[in-house]
Amino acid sequence: RLLTPSLTLVRTVNTRYQLMSEDKRYSVLIQANGEGHISMGTSDGKHIPYGTKMFNDMWIVVANDFTEADARTYVRMNWKEMTPYSVAKTLRQCKPSFKDMTDEEFEALWYRQTPEEFYKAKEDFLLKEAEAEARQKTETAGN
Repeated sequence: RLLTPSLTLVRTVNTRYQLMSEDKRYSVLIQANGEGHISMGTSDGKHIPYGTKMFNDMWIVVANDFTEADARTYVRMNWKEMTPYSVAKTLRQCKPSFKDMTDEEFEALWYRQTPEEFYKAKEDFLLKEAEAEARQKTETAGN
């Protein structure tokens, strides 16, 4: 629901509501060490090309001009596994969630989309997310 030209009311994962600014811009960075960590924060909104290394080459820019909603969606879409990559590789044969994966499925957990890939897949992701949420509500209401 639009509240003002620059504020939107959005539902967060834990069913609280919060205001998100449509005017503020956010950056999304991935850690350059290959461990898969993602950082999100406010930015000046000036375009910085995808792949630019920053902060002593420790972080790689995904985007510096996302809306808050897009930055949060990017993080949900791309940070599916919180275990650092090097630790996950060590646990690969003993952790049940990793053990049954193909190599391609395992590596995909640490793949980070380009902005173009993100925007192309975003609507489908949000639709699937809403469908899963609706199923969960139905299941919860039935219990």
